[in-house]
Amino acid sequence: MEVRLGNVVARCPHCKGTEFVHMDPGTPFNMLSDLICPHCELATTYCELILQISDRAMAEARAKLHGGDKL
Repeated sequence: MEVRLGNVVARCPHCKGTEFVHMDPGTPFNMLSDLICPHCELATTYCELILQISDRAMAEARAKLHGGDKL
């Protein structure tokens, strides 16, 4: 599965892949669900990926506010 918010996609911190697999598909999916990158097998949580997207979105917003995009 791909974890995305709008047009920002979460990436594996190790290999930069964008696909993740729920490690325990028999359990309900929530913010603390364990995910694994099928390319490099790095384990993470859904929450960590959402935080990564949030950090990237905030960095982009700051760049725009500080003159990155002149209107």
